[in-house]
Amino acid sequence: MADEHVLQDAPHREVVRVGLVDAVIDVQREGIEQVRRLAERGCEPQAGWVADGLLDELTDRLDWSRAHRHLFE
Repeated sequence: MADEHVLQDAPHREVVRVGLVDAVIDVQREGIEQVRRLAERGCEPQAGWVADGLLDELTDRLDWSRAHRHLFE
């Protein structure tokens, strides 16, 4: 009986994982855009972060998430 429950829930958990990966990628992308917009307006600390290269680091993290999403699906 317990095995049947696990098998029935397995597709649901897969959908949740895929949705979670997409959500994380969306948050990363939105965060990059928010930091960029605030920095362009001269807001601190975002302007300092951008000057220090944080957008490159955040973009690298986003690229990694996209390239390695299969690890979480």
